[in-house]
Amino acid sequence: MNSFWDFFSEQNFMPHGHCFLWQPILLGIHAISDLLIGLAYLAISLSLYFIVKRIRIPFSAVMLAFGTFIGACGLTHFMEIWNLWYTDYWASGFVKIVTAAASVITSIWLIKLRPQIFTVAEAAKLAEQRRLDLEAITADLETRVEQRTRELNLSKIETEQGARSLRVVIDALPSLMAAVDPWERYEIVNEAYANWMNKDQEFILGKTLSEIMPSDLYMRIKPHFLKALQGEQQKFEIEVFYPGKGLRYVQANYMPVFDRDQKVVRVILLINDLTEQRKAYEEIKRSENQFRSYFELGGTGSFELDAPTGKFINVNEKFSAISGYSKNELLKMNLEDLVPTEDLTERRQRYHGILLDTESPTSEFTYVRKDGGRFWALVSATVVRNESGTPIRVIGTLQDISKQKETEQELALAKAKAEAANEAKSAFLANMSHEIRTPLGAMIGFAQLLIEDPASPSQQTNHLLTIKRNGEQLFNIINEILDISKVEANKLEIEKQNFSLQETLDDVGALLGFKAQEKGLSFSIQPVSDLPKNIFSDYTRFRQILINIIGNAIKFTEKGSVDVAVQLFLNDKKGESSFLEVIVKDTGPGISNEKRQNLFQPFTQADASMSRKFGGTGLGLYLSRQLARALGGDVILKESSPGKGSTFVVRIDIGEVDKLSLGGPRIVSHFASTRTPRTSYGRVDGAKVVTVDDSSDNLELVYRFLTMAGATVTCFDSAEKAIDYLEGTEVDVVFMDLQMPILNGYEAVEILRKKGYRRPILALTAHAMKGERERCIKAGFSDYLVKPISRSDLIKMVKVYGEKFPEPGPDVVL
Repeated sequence: MNSFWDFFSEQNFMPHGHCFLWQPILLGIHAISDLLIGLAYLAISLSLYFIVKRIRIPFSAVMLAFGTFIGACGLTHFMEIWNLWYTDYWASGFVKIVTAAASVITSIWLIKLRPQIFTVAEAAKLAEQRRLDLEAITADLETRVEQRTRELNLSKIETEQGARSLRVVIDALPSLMAAVDPWERYEIVNEAYANWMNKDQEFILGKTLSEIMPSDLYMRIKPHFLKALQGEQQKFEIEVFYPGKGLRYVQANYMPVFDRDQKVVRVILLINDLTEQRKAYEEIKRSENQFRSYFELGGTGSFELDAPTGKFINVNEKFSAISGYSKNELLKMNLEDLVPTEDLTERRQRYHGILLDTESPTSEFTYVRKDGGRFWALVSATVVRNESGTPIRVIGTLQDISKQKETEQELALAKAKAEAANEAKSAFLANMSHEIRTPLGAMIGFAQLLIEDPASPSQQTNHLLTIKRNGEQLFNIINEILDISKVEANKLEIEKQNFSLQETLDDVGALLGFKAQEKGLSFSIQPVSDLPKNIFSDYTRFRQILINIIGNAIKFTEKGSVDVAVQLFLNDKKGESSFLEVIVKDTGPGISNEKRQNLFQPFTQADASMSRKFGGTGLGLYLSRQLARALGGDVILKESSPGKGSTFVVRIDIGEVDKLSLGGPRIVSHFASTRTPRTSYGRVDGAKVVTVDDSSDNLELVYRFLTMAGATVTCFDSAEKAIDYLEGTEVDVVFMDLQMPILNGYEAVEILRKKGYRRPILALTAHAMKGERERCIKAGFSDYLVKPISRSDLIKMVKVYGEKFPEPGPDVVL
């Protein structure tokens, strides 16, 4: 290492210009040679500089570096001349260092640019080779020019046409298109590119990228262009600002074009303005996000299906809540998985019909939840298709309408019931017309016979009995209609009181036993347990129920028997109610299972043929059940067999019963009898009675009933006349109609009471509504009687309020 540095030691170094060995001619040779070499280097360096500045050539930067190196070499030779006379080795060494640095930098740069330099060299070599080839074949071509002139001219025409066609095609491209050589010079540009750059096509050709593009854009695309020159296709998107166009979003595609040696000879630039597409995409994205928001947050279940398979692609939380499945579970399922098995074939056909636009996209069907429960759903769907019209997606909504369907079914059932009720009422009105007209016609007909046709006393009695029987029938029909109207209006009122059970059963037995005897039926009422002497209930309604149920059994039984059993269900706990049951068993036609549904329905009978055969309003059983329920019990059909008869049970709440009040069982039986029944009414001999009514028929009826019982009766057709009469005359009882012209019954009794009249005044009224009696008593009446007037009730009232007739006289028998 020391010997290396010793080589440069100044002790071993001899200055050239002062060495005695240097002769003048030798010194001149060195000086002149170094001067000429230095000047030559400087001339080369300056030439390269001016060439690069005036002509744009490839590798201009490296050429300048090379020029610098050459200039440094020339400066080194000048320093050699200097050192001949002035030994300034430091300055000479510094110049050599600069020269060495310039040479190293230039060498490294040339190595890096070797591919491009080789390309240029190859191009030059290829050009030279082509020139030689052309010279070689020129002679041959000249000899064949005349023969091929026509072909060449034709080829030229075709080439020109091809070029023009290519130009037309290039200009017709919607994309911006340009071809750029490796030196960044434009070779081809289409019209769209020129318009985009806001320049003429001819102006752009031959210009470089940096001369045409905005500087900031050029700097951004240059790295991509250089990579394309290296053979790598570049596809990228950038945002650029163009004067007059604003901010644009473009997609660029730089495609290298290779020669036969796979060298890049040009780069094709294809540029598409995606600004509008991007705006559309962003709008679609916004719409999609909005749709997703609606999809997830909507009030109905939403779903998305893969159209070909029916597989769920997406569902919202509402859909999951309705179906009972989680979202993850549903995304592994098909729509068919929610369809009932028995409906699967039909639903598949419908789904394919929706995809083919042959079925409505809106439907109402049942589906199956995860827990197996079924629900009604309203489904609306939209089919999404691709450009060829093939279904790719199905987007829809699902709304649980189970409650709505239940309501619809309830409404349909209610409508059906209402229509059935209307039909029943229509049938009832037709039947009622028959039921009313039948007894009314009989009454009018037999009355006409009594007036116009002389008859024996026995015939007259039969006629009168017929009129009476039909009148009672008509009265019962009207009562049933009134009662059913109260039930339908929920205005049925109950008056509970203590009354004798034995007397009630005897009364019903006496009334209905006669009807059983007329038909030749065996009839009995028999207690099957100890019964209380008195029960707490509504006497009138209880009696009405028994008459309806037992009367029906007698009416529909042609032969055999009607047996009534009465039993007590005792509850001896303090404050607890006991129940009384009346079991009515007959040997009538019985009721089939199919016809039992018509029982206890208003305006209907179990068998319409029964109505035609036996008559009746069809209200009896329905009214009896409603009355029994109002009394805390019920009426049921216990058993029935066609051809064998039926058993009905009447059950009522009779309140608290004391064991000590129970009496021994008694049997009450009524058997057939052939004699005409006798009716006893009692007598009121000597009674003085005044009756006031604007109806002459009612006046005549009261007059006949009471005079036949021994009373003296004075009749008035107006309240004014009666008031004048009563002011100076003492009577036992006054019967006064409520509805009269000028002065009605309420006003008349008020006048009499104000004048100090204290004798009994009884109201006669056709109103049988609840509270009518209380209203009459409050107005000043002593009591009231309901029309039609009952002979027995009339005589009973005279006995009660006349106070002179505590003991009954001889019976009056009709």
